[in-house]
Amino acid sequence: MWYSKTADSVIDELKTNRETGLSREQTQQLLEEFGPNELPEPERESLIIRIIKQFTDLLVVTLIVATVISFALGEYLDAIVILVIVVINGVLGFVQEYKAEKSLEALKKMSALFAIVLRDGEKQQIAVTDLVPGDVVILTAGDKVPADARIIETFNLATQEAILTGESLPVDKTVDAIERDHLALGDQKNMVFKDTIVSRGQGTAVVVATGEETEVGKISTLLASQEKTQTPLQAELNLVGKRLSLAAGIIILIVFAVGIWIHTAEPVEMFLTAVALAVAAIPEGLPAVVTIVLRLGVTRMASKNAIVKKLPAVETLGATAFICSDKTGTLTQNKIRVAQIVLRDIQGSVADLKMERSPELQLLLTAGVLNSDASITEHGSGELTEVGDQTEVALLIAAKEFGVEIEELRDMYEMLYEIPFDSENKYMVTVHQKKGSDEVTIFVKGAPEVVLDLSNSNEKTRWQDHMEDLAHQGLRTLGFGYRTLPLREWEALGFDHTQLPQGINFIGLVGERDPLRPEAAAALQLAKEAGIRTVMITGDHKLTAFSIAKELQLVEDESQVMTGVELANISDDELIKKLEHISVYARVNPDQKLRLVKLIQKEFSAKVAVTGDGVNDAPAIKAGDIGVAMGIEGTDVTREVADLVLEDDNYATIVKAVEEGRIIYANLVKFIRYLISCNISEIFIVFFAILLGFPSPLLPIQLLWVNLVTDGLPALALGMDPAELDVMSQPPRNTKEGILTRRRWRDMVIEGFIMGTAALLAFLIIDIDFNDDIARTVAFTTLSFSQLVHALNNRSEHISLFKLGLFTNKILIGTVIGSAILQLLVIYSPVGNLLFKSAPLSIPVLALTIGVSLLPLVYVELKKYFGMKRSLSAGQQQV
Repeated sequence: MWYSKTADSVIDELKTNRETGLSREQTQQLLEEFGPNELPEPERESLIIRIIKQFTDLLVVTLIVATVISFALGEYLDAIVILVIVVINGVLGFVQEYKAEKSLEALKKMSALFAIVLRDGEKQQIAVTDLVPGDVVILTAGDKVPADARIIETFNLATQEAILTGESLPVDKTVDAIERDHLALGDQKNMVFKDTIVSRGQGTAVVVATGEETEVGKISTLLASQEKTQTPLQAELNLVGKRLSLAAGIIILIVFAVGIWIHTAEPVEMFLTAVALAVAAIPEGLPAVVTIVLRLGVTRMASKNAIVKKLPAVETLGATAFICSDKTGTLTQNKIRVAQIVLRDIQGSVADLKMERSPELQLLLTAGVLNSDASITEHGSGELTEVGDQTEVALLIAAKEFGVEIEELRDMYEMLYEIPFDSENKYMVTVHQKKGSDEVTIFVKGAPEVVLDLSNSNEKTRWQDHMEDLAHQGLRTLGFGYRTLPLREWEALGFDHTQLPQGINFIGLVGERDPLRPEAAAALQLAKEAGIRTVMITGDHKLTAFSIAKELQLVEDESQVMTGVELANISDDELIKKLEHISVYARVNPDQKLRLVKLIQKEFSAKVAVTGDGVNDAPAIKAGDIGVAMGIEGTDVTREVADLVLEDDNYATIVKAVEEGRIIYANLVKFIRYLISCNISEIFIVFFAILLGFPSPLLPIQLLWVNLVTDGLPALALGMDPAELDVMSQPPRNTKEGILTRRRWRDMVIEGFIMGTAALLAFLIIDIDFNDDIARTVAFTTLSFSQLVHALNNRSEHISLFKLGLFTNKILIGTVIGSAILQLLVIYSPVGNLLFKSAPLSIPVLALTIGVSLLPLVYVELKKYFGMKRSLSAGQQQV
């Protein structure tokens, strides 16, 4: 067992090297031998099963039963037409679902995890799937462990192993071999296991098992259940569908009873009419279409660097009212460089101090190189490969510019111990022994006020003035300190975390500049216009945060900035009173960030997006309505709990995602209103015609054609409508209201009534002078054309179609024209006449049909016109 062997014996057995890792040739050979480091995918349903599932829907089953009965009764033509429509509908459904599934598979690949390994003597970032046994992996707090591995070096390393052991507390790790048999996983303290989380510290480990051979791989069949998330909107539509089904069932029974017992209609005809009405009345396909539109939206977001991990997040994004944003890398470029160095006797930029050779400067540069987990590698072209935190990378680049040989310096000083930076202590400690020396040097780097407090400096006021000066310049400031100890004294401390940094000598300050993203100010303004309030929550100094926020026009004066210390000293009730005024929170710890998120949600009853990158940000990200993780600088933990991952770590991408969320939600409203109003029109025309004693204006086959063919394609095209002109000038929607508000129900009923009435009146007028076939064809065509016109109406609830532009949704125009051509073929081709019992219409009758079909357009345009006038009038009165 790996845990019972020493670290060196494991390294020898796996033919690797703790200093250089595997070579490229070794990794290629091992990858071929062991395969990719991934768990087996859950077994997928076969293509045949997935196609069959398209025909297990309740309504489709009803249609299949109707087909069988029609065949039995000798109505062969009706049976064949119904069957063809069912097959077409099933194939279309399968194709859409298949495309959506492929899109999600592509997204999964885009959000793949990476690991830091040593290969050919260099730190490299590789895909987790490319790991092989023998790889030397570097682990830091927040990482998801990429494979089962034996620890060979640890600095305060602990992992969260609840996924395997059920134990919720972090497990402290060690390097020492454990000479016992049959140890439980939780007792294997020198091992780390795939998919567990590094909760603190750092370490190095050698991969011993990948893929199915890992502990989690052995039980993967138990974990392989695919989560099927139902979004709130889908749940709402399922409820609407059930209610409509109940109402439709009552109407169908009435139609069937009236037709047979009062008007003595043929039972077969009335049965088929009832089936067709059921199809027309029940929007059974709505949840499926919602899923398709949501998934198409997810794919569009991915093209804009926003990876949606959970489908319900798409709905919530559009309702976001607050964005609690980090500063570094989100509003700034995360291209951090050293701007100022402040020592006891000298101060200036890197360029100013290039010729300076003071011992203090050399000591500070040494501290920056050794007290660091970052690395830079220069290639022949002069290009640098940067690995690690950008704050530390900037220090290495500055040292390089001063001529420091980074690797030589690190080889000269062996690192004995490390206390990684964390948000609670706000400092990092490393302990080094120079070759041949019997002393150790302890370097401390961190928040300048914290490092200064740990020091024995008698010039603290002077250093605090320097800190404020750098912060006023908008620089992110680091403090550095050191102390030396005899090796024996260091060993006697016994790794006491509290004693290590005490009594250090303060070296100086480094001010780093992180340029603002050029698009950040415009994105903040766009969010403001959209009624979205941005709150900056950062660990930086108050003055630094204020300087950046003022440049972004997020604040006007310092009274809008609150520090973590101030937060700690006020109650929730007092803080709630200040939430409206404060826009920046500085030097905030993760617990305070979580507190702010929860209070904003409670006080404003608003949807809150929360960004973060560190392991300690995970609780706040999880608490947010939309958790946003960073794809570049973020930890595996934050990406795991997030709803949205930003591939470019950019605030502007959040605003784009919110805009896309609004567009998707608006499009869902459009096609839902369209489909249900069309269903109402189909029910209305048949129900009232039969109730009033007239023959049915539509034959069952014609009803099925209208519902499954004429309606379907425009509805999907509405789901892909481009953004309305004012999509980002409206306030966030009220999430307490469902998608089908009272106003929308009223509009759907009225618009359905108008379409149904238009078709019924056309039928009655033509029926006076022509035969039933022509009258039914007129009703059939009027209903089809009016619904196609109504698809154009539904592109906006308040902006005129002519202002939007007829051709701004080319897909919709294409489906409307295509459906209109199909309808004309139905009435003017011999095959169409035979299948649908239609008759060719004369030019005057067709012109009348088209004219009557435009009634919904006239009504909706007038409604929009007078609605806009009322809005303008109300706005002027408020002014």
